[in-house]
Amino acid sequence: MFVKKSLTVIIFAFAHFFSFGQWETLSSGTSNELRSVWFINQDTGVAVGEAGTILRTDNGGVTWTKITSGTDVLLYSVEFTSDQIGYVVGRQGVVLKTTDSGITWNDISIGNEIFFSSSFISNDTGYIVGVNGALYKTVDGGNNWIDLKFGSGVLHATHFFSVDTGFVIRWKSTNKTILKTTDGGVRWDSLNYNISETYTSLYFTDRLTGYICTLGSTGGDVWKTTNGGEFWSTTYHIDYGGFYSIYSPSAQVVYAVGGFSNSTIHRSIDGGAHWNRLDNWTIGTLYDCYFLDDENGYAVGAGGIILKRTGSPVAIVSPIDLNEVKIYPNPVTDILCLEIPPSIKFSVILSLSDLSRRKIISAMKLESEYLDLTMLLPGVYILSIESGQRSNSKLIIKK
Repeated sequence: MFVKKSLTVIIFAFAHFFSFGQWETLSSGTSNELRSVWFINQDTGVAVGEAGTILRTDNGGVTWTKITSGTDVLLYSVEFTSDQIGYVVGRQGVVLKTTDSGITWNDISIGNEIFFSSSFISNDTGYIVGVNGALYKTVDGGNNWIDLKFGSGVLHATHFFSVDTGFVIRWKSTNKTILKTTDGGVRWDSLNYNISETYTSLYFTDRLTGYICTLGSTGGDVWKTTNGGEFWSTTYHIDYGGFYSIYSPSAQVVYAVGGFSNSTIHRSIDGGAHWNRLDNWTIGTLYDCYFLDDENGYAVGAGGIILKRTGSPVAIVSPIDLNEVKIYPNPVTDILCLEIPPSIKFSVILSLSDLSRRKIISAMKLESEYLDLTMLLPGVYILSIESGQRSNSKLIIKK
């Protein structure tokens, strides 16, 4: 995805969090394995897993309600594209869709494949991947699916920036490869990282910066790219357990979770350069995590585990005077112009998210006085502008 902005002023200022987070175990009400979790906002979230389990909370995880899924198969992934619309994928070709924030789910399944992951770039356009080279695309919210299956092997995770450009990680025989497409999945280029370890999760904070985590007999690694996937390097290794999921809520903060018999959570606050193990539970493997911001998030796993991390801010960033910054035209069709005072111009950091708080661009330095938004889908976006200890936001309407 690309960068978006807005001219209209938003009525809040962002805070920087510098705190020691607290972890607590929540009561999920199930012993079924939970494979994926996603939060629409600080109160409303959904977790999915074994035996068709779908759990929903509307009070920040204090209580969870079991939702009828209409299936008893293992569900591997949940993803929301707005505060109302979300998708779940799993075994036996199961694809489910909600249009009411996860209260009810409709069956839009395909065939009989095992689907591990989805990546939607809008409410209607997205991809799902799975075994036997399964790759499907929809441009109408799952009413119809385009079969883009290629080769063999297991496509285990995917991330798309736009309708054309995205990544998948593939297991084939003893080799694991990273693949990239720039034409919507018709052709794929191998990035030539064949290893014996198992790639398990893929996450990009922007078009250039991304992370992959691995699981293997000798432990697990975190890999990072800063040039759009052309080159990857190992930034972290553990000799025990391994990682099933990686998530980066901002440019500097990254979480990786996993484990074998014991769960483990690791965190970096400098873009993956250095890591700390946060805790050592004996409650079983963690399969997924989702963070609302740098300090507040959730992890789920074996035996119905749901963990919640809560951090409180201790330093508030003072606001930038929005009269200092001019952004036009708004609404914008393609090129967005920025006029920023020389006093802050060279220290400005831009971030972009959609209205569901999903990061599109995270902590990008201002390198020119315009942004090409041609590739963005129409909609409303939140642009965060930071300079030193000052921060504020604007809304941008993309036509």
